[in-house]
Amino acid sequence: MAMSAPTPTNTPHERATETPFRSPPVEQQPPPRKANNTALIVTIVAIVVLTPVLVCGGAALLAGGFGALLSSRIATNRIEQTATSQFQFAVPVHPSITIFDTAGQVTIASGDVQQVTVEATKRAHAASSQAAQDLLNTMSATAESTANGASINATIQPNHPGSQRTIDLRITVPRTSDLRVTLTAGTLSVTSVTGVLDVTNTAGTVTMQDMTVQGASSVKVTTGTLSFDGALASEAAMTAAVTTGNVNIRLPQTSATHFDASTRVGSVSVSPWTATIHQSGIGQSTAFDLNPQPTSTVTVRVDVGTISLSAR
Repeated sequence: MAMSAPTPTNTPHERATETPFRSPPVEQQPPPRKANNTALIVTIVAIVVLTPVLVCGGAALLAGGFGALLSSRIATNRIEQTATSQFQFAVPVHPSITIFDTAGQVTIASGDVQQVTVEATKRAHAASSQAAQDLLNTMSATAESTANGASINATIQPNHPGSQRTIDLRITVPRTSDLRVTLTAGTLSVTSVTGVLDVTNTAGTVTMQDMTVQGASSVKVTTGTLSFDGALASEAAMTAAVTTGNVNIRLPQTSATHFDASTRVGSVSVSPWTATIHQSGIGQSTAFDLNPQPTSTVTVRVDVGTISLSAR
């Protein structure tokens, strides 16, 4: 099938905006009333007695608090620069979409036509407009068609410690698409897509709604929360794994699915199906058929956290 070349809608001239942040005004407090001599003496004694304790045991806490206050004040006065690029191109029937984002919000929804659209918004915060613009130049967002579908990359170059940089992606794909998504830090939201899933999020949340999983699919979250609301096609096998966090799964009550879940530290809950929850040390597990003669499987593993299965 002939493929049209990627057509960046706004790549050569990114739309940039600048937004200053200002701290709210500080209310003027009335001057304190004079204390009497007794209160003054008590205060002086307290200072003399408590000063060594504060110096020895609380200096780090005071310094940390002052540092946090200073950092907060600096952050609220920073300038935000943004730049947006848009891409659109046709893809084959049931495409394979590969997405990578270093940090940001990735939102994927299904469309009615056989094409992929991408809106990539780069965001950078710094103490000045020029510094924020320089940070924008350390980020790149690209999208291109491939033989099987599309490849989308949002990359933030390292070696800028302490900088605030993200790239948000809003992506529309055909309703039937295979998704391979890798996110280092941020949030992933997928709505109304049918296909094979291969999702990895190192730190953040993964939310999936109105999904139909096909084939051998996997969703992995290192630290964060995974929420899945959908169904499984016949012969589908989905594996969900979270190192630290929670997994919430909602399936049709009539789902012909075998469910296998366990935590090393944490709990497992099931409703409204009848399931036996086994206790193993400080973890729990269960394995049962939601309905007779299952044609699909869901396997959930959580190291530290909770697993919840409920009906849609």
